[in-house]
Amino acid sequence: MPPNEVSPYTTEYGHATEASCSALAPKVKSAPAASRSDVGRSKAVLKIAAARTYRAAIAVTTEVQSMRRNHLCHSRSTRVSPLPENSNELGGSQLLLMVIFGAGASHDSDPEIPSTATADGSRGVMRMPLAGDLFWAGYGEFAARFPACQGLMRRLRVAAPEIEPELERIRIEAQRKTFMLRELDAIRYYIQSLIKAQERAWLGGLRDHVTSYTHFLQEIEEWREERGEEVALVTFNYDRLLDLACRSVVPELRLTRVSDYGHGASHFVFKLHGSTDWHEELTFSADTPRPTGGGDDYANQLIDLSTIIHSSGRYAMDGEQLDGAWGPLRPAIAIPMATKRGDDFACPKQHIDYLAQVIPEVTDLVLVGWRGQEQHFHDLWRMTVERQRKTRLRRMLVVDVSVEAADAITKRVREAMAVSPGVTSEAVGDGFSVALRDGFFRRFLEAHA
Repeated sequence: MPPNEVSPYTTEYGHATEASCSALAPKVKSAPAASRSDVGRSKAVLKIAAARTYRAAIAVTTEVQSMRRNHLCHSRSTRVSPLPENSNELGGSQLLLMVIFGAGASHDSDPEIPSTATADGSRGVMRMPLAGDLFWAGYGEFAARFPACQGLMRRLRVAAPEIEPELERIRIEAQRKTFMLRELDAIRYYIQSLIKAQERAWLGGLRDHVTSYTHFLQEIEEWREERGEEVALVTFNYDRLLDLACRSVVPELRLTRVSDYGHGASHFVFKLHGSTDWHEELTFSADTPRPTGGGDDYANQLIDLSTIIHSSGRYAMDGEQLDGAWGPLRPAIAIPMATKRGDDFACPKQHIDYLAQVIPEVTDLVLVGWRGQEQHFHDLWRMTVERQRKTRLRRMLVVDVSVEAADAITKRVREAMAVSPGVTSEAVGDGFSVALRDGFFRRFLEAHA
């Protein structure tokens, strides 16, 4: 292996290659923060403009018709709202579809056996966990690997399924009880190891690795390529199920480096809370003892230093070639919190800059298994629209485990993101796989024609 390639073996346990681990943490040469932000926004504008120039040459001129259809086959779990008559004026002939995925999408990603059909997993394998299940006692082996998190386990298990508010309270307490900062940092390593293991087991039960993500992206790509439109995929999940489906269906999306995310010719992929195969570089002072060894022991040494080390803002991915010297790496995982702040994103700042350029251009929004509780995303959406005084959003489709849950999410998102009353919405129950099987997504896309 080249000396500066990120190893899936070493980085799973939170550190870089032997060469970079033995070096002092580098002083990253960079422009001032304000200029870096301006450069990120400028690049994003140029990329979007270039993509649209290309698509304009191939796009078919169409008129958006109003959505006139009867209740769909599962009328019990749907509420159909008509597309505005003037929607072609709002969005023009070029559309930008944004799909936001939450934990419910990965939990219900078996295309053959929906989560609503079985309570004990699918094909004998435990499903991808929801946020409230992350600290289930059955996952105790992962707490055993990182002792610093063990002091929080009882408290989090008692709080389940409301673990995000509890972690928020712990973060506030840690401002006074500083020993808890180390415990919180250990949660990153716990979650990374747990989700990696569950993803392997889940895909092992799907021999062809074809998930509901795969089928959904296939439908989206058929629609997008025919019309020459744009697609933005946003996920708050740590797993790689969306990433693998992208590589399977969309040739443009190889996603082998962190810089491959955030932008593309006609696709934008954002992993706002990090990924199990992403890592962030750490920096610390010259007199700080350097961790030694490898594996869990190395990770636990980094955890013990958590109060005196900081993120450099640089990210790397398993197998990615690294330029120059790098310091130790820890899992790029955002700890689940009830009221996440702007600095709770676990991705490069450039990705947030790209996302801020995309948001005002979104015409159609689909939410799949996302509870809509990420305050930092709400703030980004609302502030971006207010600052640019522009939004093209005209309709939403919200898919969750029940129509009541989807209705509640719709209301929450409308209020938190200041969505205009003129934006129509449709709530669909029974989850990701059933909505896919019964054609809700395809009909939503084809309503443009």
